[in-house]
Amino acid sequence: MTNAGFERWWRRVATYLSRSPGTFVFLFVIVVTTLVLRGLDAPTATRLLRRESTNLLQMSRDAPRVLFLSAFLLDGGQLWREAITFNVVLCPLERWTGTYRWLAAIAAGHVGATIATTLGIWFEVRAGAAERAIVYPVDVGP
Repeated sequence: MTNAGFERWWRRVATYLSRSPGTFVFLFVIVVTTLVLRGLDAPTATRLLRRESTNLLQMSRDAPRVLFLSAFLLDGGQLWREAITFNVVLCPLERWTGTYRWLAAIAAGHVGATIATTLGIWFEVRAGAAERAIVYPVDVGP
């Protein structure tokens, strides 16, 4: 690739990234945290994921913290799948609504889905319809 060809390519990439900055900052943080988790030994990574999980136990202890931090972690996630999802779904959403509305939609979706799931699990455990083990699983990710 010539110097001029590289500059054109780089300009296109930079323009694409700059049109949805929130999406790519979010993706960058997820990539970094995922790579850090992959560099840890298995017991440490599992302990960290359990501590930041939005399972029933952690939600009852410190819901705001785990709601925020769990959004930036993947449990053995496939980064290529996340990159495709971000480009196909989140980029157009951010470009259409703007970064601040996009951030509000992402936060509301993550918090709403997590709370709905947690309440459903809580009701099942209280009614005796679910095993107690469902209280402790790792539940992280955007």
